[in-house]
Amino acid sequence: MKLSDVIMEVQNTLECERKSYDDGACQDENIKGWIEALEYTQGLLNKVKPNKYNGYTNKPTWQIMSWINNDQVLYFHFNEILSKMIVDAPTGKLVIDFANYIKNCITYDNVFNNIAQSSPIADILNYVIDIINWEEIAEHFIDDYKNDMGVE
Repeated sequence: MKLSDVIMEVQNTLECERKSYDDGACQDENIKGWIEALEYTQGLLNKVKPNKYNGYTNKPTWQIMSWINNDQVLYFHFNEILSKMIVDAPTGKLVIDFANYIKNCITYDNVFNNIAQSSPIADILNYVIDIINWEEIAEHFIDDYKNDMGVE
């Protein structure tokens, strides 16, 4: 069983127990105890870090970074945008802003123009897009840019 399956099972069970509690079983100490135990378990599971993939958070993150690094147009475009953003933004905000820019360029400008917003494929793509660590991608670009420019 995969970690994601365990997380989903705990979430589903927690929702069922909460529904039972809300439907009138609020005096049942067993249900209350289950809810507390499931919430605790969910908190622990959320702290578990998934296995890395080639040094990245996961395979989709690595794949996006690989595509960008192997597409000269995208690579130079993102470096040009970064060179403008790095002047104006504080470091913490820079990572978030640049990550959002990359995400928008990669996803919505390319993918969703050709797929119905409400479809099974759109749901799958949204899931994958959500697990991509866009900030990690942005941090790699920023670090590479600073190294290339001799900036700390």
